[in-house]
Amino acid sequence: DMIGLNCSTGPAEMSEHLRHLARHSRIPLLCMPNAGLPVLTKDGAHFPLGPDGLADAQETFVRDFGTALVGGCCGTTPEHLRRLVERMQDLTPARRDPRPEPGAASLYTHVPFRQDTAYMAIGERTNANGSKKFREAMLEGRWDDCVEMARDQIREGAHMLDLCVDYVGRDGVADMDELAGRFATASTLPIVLDSTEVEVIQAGLERLGGRAVLNSVNYEDGDGPESRFAKVTRLAREHGAALIALTIDEEGQARTVETKVAIA
Repeated sequence: DMIGLNCSTGPAEMSEHLRHLARHSRIPLLCMPNAGLPVLTKDGAHFPLGPDGLADAQETFVRDFGTALVGGCCGTTPEHLRRLVERMQDLTPARRDPRPEPGAASLYTHVPFRQDTAYMAIGERTNANGSKKFREAMLEGRWDDCVEMARDQIREGAHMLDLCVDYVGRDGVADMDELAGRFATASTLPIVLDSTEVEVIQAGLERLGGRAVLNSVNYEDGDGPESRFAKVTRLAREHGAALIALTIDEEGQARTVETKVAIA
C-alpha cells in the first residue's frame, strides 16, 4: 500500500501536504503532480511547468520527504517522464521516522485526539437523546435545520460532532443514512457515530469519508463472537474507525480504580 497525491495541482502546491505525510505516514509515499497549475489560453489549457521543473521538484521530494514513487499527471509529456527517469536513476529516498498522530478526520480535515491548548470538545447538540431541538427537527424531516445545528457547533469551536439518531419508533438506519450523508459534506469536522444499534453505526460509516469515531463499546453483553463488542469492533477495523471504549462489563459499570484497569 502507498499514500500520496496526484493530479489537481502542480508540485509546488503539494509540497506542504507531502511534508505532513512524510512526518506521519507509516506507509510509502507517492507523488504524481500535474505540470503546474493550468493557465487558460485562447488555445485551451496550458500547463506551464517544463520537464526540468518537474524533475527538480520530484528530486526535492525524494531527497527531503522520502517519496518512493514519482510520476506525472495532466500536462506531462514523454519528455517530462524521460527527464524524471534520468534524474531518479541514482537517487535513494530519504529515510523517514514517521510518528503517526492519532486522531479522527472528515473529508476536509484531520483533528488530533490530543489537543495542545484545550480539551477535546465533542459537540452534543446533534444528538436526538440530548437535544430536543435536534430531535424535533429530525422527527419532522427538517434536515437542513439539523445541518445548521451542526454548523453552529463548528462555529462555536467544537473539535468533533456527536451524531445520534436513536429514538423509539424511528427507522434509525434511514435517519442515519440521511443525516450522515448530509454531514459528510456539510461538516468540516469529524463525526462521532453514537448509537446502541450496530446497523445504525454501519449505515453512518458507509456514508462518511475520513475517519469516524464510534461511541461506544463495552463488555456489557460479554466479548464473544456475537456480542455487540465483537460486531462493532469488526466494523471499526473494516472502516478504519476509532473507538470510545467504556469500562463496563457484565457486572455493570466499574466503580473502583482496580476494576476499571482490569476491564481496560
